[in-house]
Amino acid sequence: MDWRFLAAGITMIITGSVVSIIYGNILLTGPLEEFNPSRGFVQIGGIIGGIGFILTLVSFGLRRKKRQQDEGATSQKRDETG
Repeated sequence: MDWRFLAAGITMIITGSVVSIIYGNILLTGPLEEFNPSRGFVQIGGIIGGIGFILTLVSFGLRRKKRQQDEGATSQKRDETG
């Protein structure tokens, strides 16, 4: 699991949810002139939340590989002289 992707995904989910909730309330209670811009912002918030959800799922599949400093020391060769 890569913690950076997980943190970014959760942040995007929270941001998208907040944007959708705020502009969704304006959409329901605001004047008619605010309907189209608010609807667009609600859709953008949903898209951001969806991308964050996918990024969170991807973070569970990623693993950070440890670098081996000296590969020759880790692989031992058999001595075939005898």
